[in-house]
Amino acid sequence: LEQMGCRINYLERENYPPFEIEGGDLKGASFALSEASAQVQTAVLLAGLQAEGKTELSLPHPVRDHTARMFLHIGVPFESDGPLHMAV
Repeated sequence: LEQMGCRINYLERENYPPFEIEGGDLKGASFALSEASAQVQTAVLLAGLQAEGKTELSLPHPVRDHTARMFLHIGVPFESDGPLHMAV
């Protein structure tokens, strides 16, 4: 999220929770995750909805498809080449 322009404020210890995430002028970015995570996928794609430009995310193996299902249900346009790649 920092690569997109978010600011992460650690409240007690650097790189550990608790923390706050502040948005701002987000820019789309491309991510190829080394570890598959449905939670990270969702966080990046939701941030991408507010970003200028395209946000893409590739995974090394499939994860739960909750984000794609949610986007379909609420009418959010997205691209997908299957379970390993999504873009908004």
